[in-house]
Amino acid sequence: MLGRLLCAGLMFVSLPLAAAQDEVKEWLDKMAAAEQYLNYEGTFIYTNGPQVETMQIVHGFDKHGERERMSSLTGDVREIIRDDQHLVSVLPVRKKVLIESRGKQLSSPAKLLEGLEQSGAYYEYSLKGTERIAGHNCQILSIYPKDNFRYGYRLCIEMETGILLKSLTQDHAGQTHEQMMFTSISMPEFIETDQFHSVMHKDDFELKQSPDTLGVKISAKPDRRWVIDELPPGFRITEEAMRYIASSKKPVQHIIIDDGLASLSVFIAPPQKEEQVVEGIFRSGGLNANTRLIADHAVTVIGEVPVKTVRLIAESIRYEQ
Repeated sequence: MLGRLLCAGLMFVSLPLAAAQDEVKEWLDKMAAAEQYLNYEGTFIYTNGPQVETMQIVHGFDKHGERERMSSLTGDVREIIRDDQHLVSVLPVRKKVLIESRGKQLSSPAKLLEGLEQSGAYYEYSLKGTERIAGHNCQILSIYPKDNFRYGYRLCIEMETGILLKSLTQDHAGQTHEQMMFTSISMPEFIETDQFHSVMHKDDFELKQSPDTLGVKISAKPDRRWVIDELPPGFRITEEAMRYIASSKKPVQHIIIDDGLASLSVFIAPPQKEEQVVEGIFRSGGLNANTRLIADHAVTVIGEVPVKTVRLIAESIRYEQ
């Protein structure tokens, strides 16, 4: 990341460490508030490894809560709609609509803010000057990973509103794996409700809805015989539960592993009928996954962390008979 090109302590020449930490927290607070409560609409470019997409976004907050609709302008035609309870993916090419429960998820800015206080041993937070994006001035905030088990981030936060205008996901060596950057953005006082409705959904699309969105409760408990023998430094298991996903009719065992900032998931499920489990590493920009067949179950470790991290965890999973 930028920390390999600049002196690591550059911004602290005139600021005491505690004051610098407070200033970083103020920017993350501002960004987290903007992410949830501000009305905005615009166009951004999303680069994921070799793939480049242009997306359109409408985001709002009103008496209905937080709502958002994103639609692709290039590449595969798709639309993503979310509110406080649901995440809807409209896939016109496949003629499918996937509906999942959002659960109690932290937004990305809120996760960064939470991580500031928990992950100081593994990340270095600092301010790195300003930049101009989509006609707006923004503050650069660097989050540098201290080892190669996790990614860092370079954020550009709009000076007045706190909107995240640009973000880079980078590894310990400074290589960028994922990037988002607005090319145009506006902040209307009011956004009409119909702006959050799908414009791509057709009546003949197949609807795949996770059972929990229909009120189906899960009675099954996690199987505690699944064991992870080794985790990377700073990572720990924070949650273990059964949950539904839109692509599975039965609940799957879900383990969440967290270092205070980065998080990844382990999904454990018996293969679906006629489903062939493909083992190995899957890469998509900053997102990496490792799937193994263990004790007649498909075990997938997935998260926005380096390949080294998902591989170590996947190879450490076993089933105690």
